[in-house]
Amino acid sequence: MSASDPELSLEVRARLLGALLRDAREHADRSTDECAAVLGLDDVDYVVFETGEDSPSLPQVELLAYYLDVPVAHFLGDALIVDQPGLRAATPGPEITELRDRILAVRLMQARIETARSVAELSVAIGIDEEMLAGFEAGDAPIPVPVLEPWCRELNLRIEDLSEPGGVIGAWQTRMRQADLLQHLPPELREFVARPVNAPYLRLAEKLSRLSTAELREIAATLLDITY
Repeated sequence: MSASDPELSLEVRARLLGALLRDAREHADRSTDECAAVLGLDDVDYVVFETGEDSPSLPQVELLAYYLDVPVAHFLGDALIVDQPGLRAATPGPEITELRDRILAVRLMQARIETARSVAELSVAIGIDEEMLAGFEAGDAPIPVPVLEPWCRELNLRIEDLSEPGGVIGAWQTRMRQADLLQHLPPELREFVARPVNAPYLRLAEKLSRLSTAELREIAATLLDITY
């Protein structure tokens, strides 16, 4: 068959879809058994989707996209998740928590010093042993969240301010916050933001938001001159 043969094109497309399914599943740390269960299939019936011997329907793709936390459009393209920074990557290993615990301890110690509080004063304020608090600051042990909450209150911090700023988890948290903010907009504004044709207006609004009050007044005065 030639490269332009429709049957060959369907075969190639099925294999590509299979590769995208496998890619998304592996990056979501899911097994073929789990994906099969979501679709109400036996493992064997699901595996043929990933090999390209058979292909899922659109409703099945939609359900898998929801389960694997990727856009449906991912399965309609030709790029793997590793080539698309906007998509969720594989879950980092547990060693990342050890590094984050050490960074968190340093940031809390810096915040305490900036507020001129001693370890003894802070331990009394949050109700934990002074030696234990010093150990947490030294990074000797992870800080439990119930301890971290009053600790942050005493130092005028928000736990959100201590979240990972970068890396795959930080990028994911940023997207989640942005999505949450979008959901709280009035329906008509959400619809406006979601329409690609309105992107220029959003970029203009973003640029205007960075201008000073004086600059905005100058622009307004110019517009009035033009209008009248």
